[in-house]
Amino acid sequence: MKMSPGSRSLPHRHTATELLQILEGEVMDADGQVFHAGDSLVYGPDSEHWLYSPQGCLLLVIESVPSRLCN
Repeated sequence: MKMSPGSRSLPHRHTATELLQILEGEVMDADGQVFHAGDSLVYGPDSEHWLYSPQGCLLLVIESVPSRLCN
C-alpha cells in the first residue's frame, strides 16, 4: 500500500491478524508511535487503528480477512 505525504487511513477494525512491513518512508500509528523502513507491525484480531504518514511511505500489508471501516 502506498501512502502519499500527509495521508491518513480511515479508522478500521481487523477481525484477524494483520502484518505490516514498512518498505519505504515512515508511518505513525494511532497511539503516536513512529515506524521506519525495515520495521514491522502486527495488529491482533479485533484491533482498531489508523495510520498517518507525514512524508509518505510504502507498506506491505498482509491480512487473511479484509478489515472493516469503523463507524
